[in-house]
Amino acid sequence: MDEHLDLIALIIPTGIFFGCSIMPYGIYISKNEPVSALHTKILSYLKNHGNARVVDIEQREYNLRAVDIERSEYVYMEPEKKISDYFTKSPREVPIHILVESKI
Repeated sequence: MDEHLDLIALIIPTGIFFGCSIMPYGIYISKNEPVSALHTKILSYLKNHGNARVVDIEQREYNLRAVDIERSEYVYMEPEKKISDYFTKSPREVPIHILVESKI
């Protein structure tokens, strides 16, 4: 059984992300990793593909939310929990699995 997931993240263009032109993008990560590892991957993506406005952001300035299309809800992803706490199996082929939202 594959222990990795292909997830698609969408950055909501509000707060610290306002004015950024960032499209949904894929993340390949082990479901046994903590959510904080997902934060690290997203932060790396932002610094390499975002614009000058997001270069200095830190993990504490944004939240991750797991999207559950079937239940029409999204839940806060706690950094100390494992990704498998939010995605027990490979997520369905939906456009978005994770929302990245500014706290500011």
